[in-house]
Amino acid sequence: YKLRDWVFSRQRYWGEPIPIYFPVELEEGSKDPRMGDAHRICYETPIAVAEEELPIRLPELDDFSPGDSPEGCLARATDWRYFEKDGQWFARETNTMPQWAGSCWYYLRFCDPTNTESAWSQEAAEAWLPVD
Repeated sequence: YKLRDWVFSRQRYWGEPIPIYFPVELEEGSKDPRMGDAHRICYETPIAVAEEELPIRLPELDDFSPGDSPEGCLARATDWRYFEKDGQWFARETNTMPQWAGSCWYYLRFCDPTNTESAWSQEAAEAWLPVD
């Protein structure tokens, strides 16, 4: 068997949102990408969502079907996808993480459930882990 590359992101609604957004360049005469105005998402310039803006909340959707676009259903939630900040338009990442991305580490919180400064302390992890 050979290991093959695999993609971490998913083009679907359920899963953890990826906390990244991208600048949007509007073409001349365009004003609002939510209205379908001509624009380009600058995927080459990812920006991490600030910690104080977490967690990202997914929008309420009535239709979770993939649709005709390979981008998935979150790309159709234009009021959520596009936002303006300091006069500049941005586009949120519309892929989500696979469900196991959140569930594969959550048990670590049980090492230090009352810690209000971090998910768990190094000392608690050293005392409790490994669990098997």
